[in-house]
Amino acid sequence: MPTIDESITINLKDATGAVVSETYGEIIVIGEHTSDTSYNHVDTCYSQAEVEAIYGEGSPISKATAKIFAQGVAHVKTVNVYDGSVNQYATVLAALLSENVDHDIIVPTIDASDNSMNAYLVAHANTNHILLVCPSRGSAATVTSNITALTPSEYVYAIVHDASANYTAGELAGAIAGVIGLLNPWIPPEWVTVSGIAASGYTQSQIKALEEHTSHPMNTVIKVVSSEISAGLAMTPAKYVDIARTKIYLSTEIKNALINLKYQLANKGKKIPYEPRGIEMVKATIEKILRTNQSTSTRTLAIRADGLTSDGEVDPGFTVLMPQWDSISASDKSSRILQNIEVEVFLSGAISKITLDLIISL
Repeated sequence: MPTIDESITINLKDATGAVVSETYGEIIVIGEHTSDTSYNHVDTCYSQAEVEAIYGEGSPISKATAKIFAQGVAHVKTVNVYDGSVNQYATVLAALLSENVDHDIIVPTIDASDNSMNAYLVAHANTNHILLVCPSRGSAATVTSNITALTPSEYVYAIVHDASANYTAGELAGAIAGVIGLLNPWIPPEWVTVSGIAASGYTQSQIKALEEHTSHPMNTVIKVVSSEISAGLAMTPAKYVDIARTKIYLSTEIKNALINLKYQLANKGKKIPYEPRGIEMVKATIEKILRTNQSTSTRTLAIRADGLTSDGEVDPGFTVLMPQWDSISASDKSSRILQNIEVEVFLSGAISKITLDLIISL
């Protein structure tokens, strides 16, 4: 018999399938601690004092969590990859999955220049659709070299800063992750105030080049009013980190709704009938989740509001197409598998740049 997770399967696909709850801002700091007493053990801490009791005040992990708590985050998870001899990223990351540790946003204590970043952390984020805040520090040329050595990914948020303030990699990533973790998944972390990190020393032309990099867009910290995150760019061209987070959010919401439908009926001595009526029940459950997350005139949510085309036809924010009863194979029916459900979702966008043609007559 299938397990809970196996009974409902959603394949994430751009544009043609289910897109982007439990939690969506669960932050975990993954880094090295010189003592192996807490190796490969996840701790959930609700204060900086709790972190320092485990890792000490000046450790890379403690420095990272201090910046996370400074943003107003209520709690943070931590895990040490150092086993007393070497760093064991592969072992620790595998354990997070096998032990079902909820982690939505990863804060590494290493710089993008570290070989473990691409080999383990970027790969983990890519494969498991988890947001990685990837830091790098140094001149514009240095951080560009470090970031472009990584595999491009919409699940990686590259944050760069010049070396003038001497922030550790974990401090830089932690501060940004703290901000992102407090935002709804569909809200871009653009021009959002970040505490404890000064604006980078890059020039305007350097910032433009970093953000508009042709293969690896990067974000930094700028001064708008105080210190703000410059942009919400994912580390792949023409992608934004809120799109990746929203894909994760919507796919999880749909999956949980279908699990709850099956669970509630089972505990009432009922079932989802494998007949046209049951297919409609599944469709209605999916549509309810999507409609709940659809923008209206008074709310900005994950999915754009329904509109009208130039011909006056309805332009929906989402569509759900179910297989016709007669088109379902006998083998699927006998195996009790319902597949070929197509969900298309259009995300509510955000305006990042405004261009005006300004004419002033004197």
